[in-house]
Amino acid sequence: MNIAESATQPGFQCRKTSPGREIQKNFPIRKTQEAPNFHGVELKVGFLNCSAVNTEISIINRNILRELGAYYNFTYSAIPFCNGGFSKVVAEVEAGRMDMACDVVTHPERAKQLRFLQPILHSYYVLLIKFPEKKTQTKLTIFVPFTTLTWVLIVACSLVITVLLPVLKYLSLSPDSPRYIWHGLSSAAVYVFGTLSNQGGTWVSGRIADRTLQFSWWMFVIVILSTYTGSLVSFLSVDTEVAYPFTSLHEAANYPITPIIVPGFIAEALLKESPPESDLGKMWKKALADPDAVVHSADEAIDRLLTGKYTLFVESDWYGTLHAQRDYRRSGECRLAMVPITVLPTSTTCVLAYGDPYYERLNDGITILHQSGILQKWTDDMLKVPGCLLEQTSVSANVILLPYLQNLFTFLLLGVLVGGCCLCIELLISFMKYLEDKKQSRTMDCERVRVTDDEQ
Repeated sequence: MNIAESATQPGFQCRKTSPGREIQKNFPIRKTQEAPNFHGVELKVGFLNCSAVNTEISIINRNILRELGAYYNFTYSAIPFCNGGFSKVVAEVEAGRMDMACDVVTHPERAKQLRFLQPILHSYYVLLIKFPEKKTQTKLTIFVPFTTLTWVLIVACSLVITVLLPVLKYLSLSPDSPRYIWHGLSSAAVYVFGTLSNQGGTWVSGRIADRTLQFSWWMFVIVILSTYTGSLVSFLSVDTEVAYPFTSLHEAANYPITPIIVPGFIAEALLKESPPESDLGKMWKKALADPDAVVHSADEAIDRLLTGKYTLFVESDWYGTLHAQRDYRRSGECRLAMVPITVLPTSTTCVLAYGDPYYERLNDGITILHQSGILQKWTDDMLKVPGCLLEQTSVSANVILLPYLQNLFTFLLLGVLVGGCCLCIELLISFMKYLEDKKQSRTMDCERVRVTDDEQ
């Protein structure tokens, strides 16, 4: 589907302006009533060509120029460049040897020299490293689903319940019942730790307080056992996971790894302009201290990266993906990986000189491609090439942290409190009943004494 076809899609209102040409009547930027015409002019367009990855990215820009050329009636000639970076682009545009350059990362300082079209691709800076080793679980660890603190709390709760059960039962007994609290303590220990092993046990409930505590404990045990067994199964089901050397920019700044610098590329400006005390500033210092960190092409950077001592800032995740896919096709092995870190948003587009007469029309055309969905389709097709980055997507089992079980421990504590309240109420009722019985006993004793006196 080209621009002319996209104009006929739902959501676009088109009208004829000249034979075979259409424009969007409701297009928000274009204000002219006639379709623009570049009258067959040939634009000299520079393309970054430091590696095959740049060539694949350039395919999108070439598709854009092909569609815009058919729409606006112009042609273009490609001028590949690599060395010199953005300074090379500025010099070529000012000298008239280039009308525009594509595959350029936007930056405020760069915008002071050349005028950027609206972004074509959006992403984030990412870090590319040598593919890390995979951690393989070689043995079964029955304690791995929970953290150490969680296990300590479970044992502590078990001991507390072991003490509380016989105490509550002891206090709930009637005054004339036999009381053997230490014998009850051993029975409670067998009962409590039997429930943790999903075996249950025998514990004769006393009154409501005792039963409330048992109910809370059983609910606690059921949820804990279900969570534990489910997590243990997931740990047994997952064989490997990628062990990244660092997972944050702060860790990368303090990790013994050096960023690779390609002079003139945007990553150099990103690190160089960062405050010295920042994480990016610290990485810039490491690059300055290592003369081998400076290379002169993307391919050389990849070779240096494969030593495992360096990392490469790339302008987007799709750049990182294409680098990894290209190396995978070349070597047949997964040798590159993107660290799951995103550093600052970025975008890529084309640049022209300030005052260029074609700027507004080219911006209009890019907007049409965005709104029609053609540009997104081209991007998706570019990243559909199978590569080893798919192997990095591994499912790993996570340890159940204490915050996830906080409500469960709170429920158990609430059960203890409710059981204590029930015990207090029972004791109060028993005490009142005791006072009433004592009062009746005294009354009966008085009546008995009076009857004895009368008989005498």
